Amino acid sequence: MGTKWIRGGYEISTAVPCHLVPGAELDEPPNNEVSPLTLPLPLLFRVTQLKWSQVYYQIDVLMIPPERLHFPLVSTSFGSTILLLSTALRVISQSLTLDMTHLVLRQSPFVGLPAVDVFLTSDATCFCTWTGLDYTRWTRGMGSEEEAWKWMTEVEPDSIMGRAWGRLARPRDRTKQDEKRGKPGDLDRFIKWLRSPRSKWYDPNTIILRPKEVPQDSQIGAAVKPTLLDPVRPKLLESRAVAALKHWGKMEEYERGMEERRAVAREMAGRQRKRVEAREKVMATPGRRRSQYFQ
Repeated sequence: MGTKWIRGGYEISTAVPCHLVPGAELDEPPNNEVSPLTLPLPLLFRVTQLKWSQVYYQIDVLMIPPERLHFPLVSTSFGSTILLLSTALRVISQSLTLDMTHLVLRQSPFVGLPAVDVFLTSDATCFCTWTGLDYTRWTRGMGSEEEAWKWMTEVEPDSIMGRAWGRLARPRDRTKQDEKRGKPGDLDRFIKWLRSPRSKWYDPNTIILRPKEVPQDSQIGAAVKPTLLDPVRPKLLESRAVAALKHWGKMEEYERGMEERRAVAREMAGRQRKRVEAREKVMATPGRRRSQYFQ
């Protein structure tokens, strides 16, 4: 049929030419550079047919195991829902990751080693209860994107989502990184709405945050500085990530994963120390070429 498709994770996006869809030709084809009045009828038909052959409807097919279908019905109820909920959870803790079909805690305790992944839940009802979202309200459906935004943000201030929206609703000055960004996306539009009078979290008396600019020289210096594994002092979890593990009863599972990574870190740290000692020995030996260390 002349269709094309792209797969990304759980999602397959299929492009179906509009001229193959019954009734689609009733719409106005885009990009009408040539006036129809200037073309003979046979040529006008061919030009219109060519335009429609280059216009597609995008159909997204979600490849999800049946036992996990309940969760993505909430997380993908609107196109940007999973993006906005993921952003809110990252505000609470950088270790909380919202997948299409489940919630997971992902943390890298040692640089260069795989992260410790702990599955938390794939139950949409439990997820909504934990974050403060009204699952019953979601089951009644949403009539518009803004209605979905209100559903996500009409939560108690002391809930997990409430704390996240409260932080995101505080306006801040634009930085150089913001100025380099292109066209505003879904998250930008949502944040703008969140900080507007239409949102529950709007506060005209809020003090504007002024983020500190990091000098470019210090960023370069940090990037080239070598990092050695330290199996004794791993990167610790934030208190909110620990609270999430305790809530879902997954603390022991995380500790087992941590110990597995620590054992690998000890072995790699030993090899790193040997390489560093060998390099220092070569550097300290008079009359020897430094390139010998790399041979």
